[in-house]
Amino acid sequence: MTELPSPPGAFRVRVKPGAGKDRIVSSDGVLVVAVAAPAEQGRANKRLVKFLSKVLGHQVRVKSGWSKKEKMLVFY
Repeated sequence: MTELPSPPGAFRVRVKPGAGKDRIVSSDGVLVVAVAAPAEQGRANKRLVKFLSKVLGHQVRVKSGWSKKEKMLVFY
């Protein structure tokens, strides 16, 4: 897997909602993250932000792609 980016910065991520558990699946140019939350009412986005904030140790937010599987995230 490619090394995770260092803050501050932005990166693309592809989300796989409804997974059995939160985990980083792969990275081949785009980070792929499986989250346990469903893609309903922003639940997967909230779970994604919480999970990656914990993994990176920095605040993360969705910059674009709120209703899409591919998103641009920023962290600081």
